[in-house]
Amino acid sequence: MPFPLKDNGETARNAVMVSHMEAPVPDILELRRQNIPGGWSSAKQEHEIMVPAWLLTMVVRCLEKLPEGRYSNGIELHETLVLGSTSAAPEEAPVAILRAENEQLQAVVQRYRDEAAKNGSGIRISKYLLGGLVLLSLLGIIGLARPLFSQKNNTDLPARDSLTKVTPVNLKPGSPKSAVKKELLHDTGNTKKDTAGINIPDYDSLSNATKLADQKKKHHKKRKKFLGLF
Repeated sequence: MPFPLKDNGETARNAVMVSHMEAPVPDILELRRQNIPGGWSSAKQEHEIMVPAWLLTMVVRCLEKLPEGRYSNGIELHETLVLGSTSAAPEEAPVAILRAENEQLQAVVQRYRDEAAKNGSGIRISKYLLGGLVLLSLLGIIGLARPLFSQKNNTDLPARDSLTKVTPVNLKPGSPKSAVKKELLHDTGNTKKDTAGINIPDYDSLSNATKLADQKKKHHKKRKKFLGLF
């Protein structure tokens, strides 16, 4: 009530009647704020203080001092009440509602954070998964190192084309076998290589040269024997 009745005495009743006829209408929102119970939460108090503008306008018009300023009949008042209560809400929500919803969401988020901290937020990895990752890492390292070792081993071996072949010995008629062997040893002495330290002579040429020397020697003995008969 804009003009509340303080007691049931005659004086209080007369004061209310005079206020309706002469006193200006007080601020309705301020009166409501003063009469809200103190035990309510701040969010509920803010929610209860939000009164639609059309309702405040209707109350002020009903309390007009002159009859011409008030509603002409109850039907007009009813239409105003229905139209105001069923009209679309404004696009922008009041700040108080948004603030209350924001506080509720923050409380929910904080509760989830507390539960996560209590249960432990560390990332757990299975032992089998960790072992598999280590094994894959080792296989990758071995696969990268294998080409390096293969290349090193290939560089240690001498090239096939780098081996020096022994040239055949030029035999002269009547050369003794010792001279042939000496010449062969002289020619094959240059076949040493620094890679393995082993002589690699041409065995086919050496065998042919030895056979040729033996044939020459046998032919020389036969000729000498033949000449001795005479």
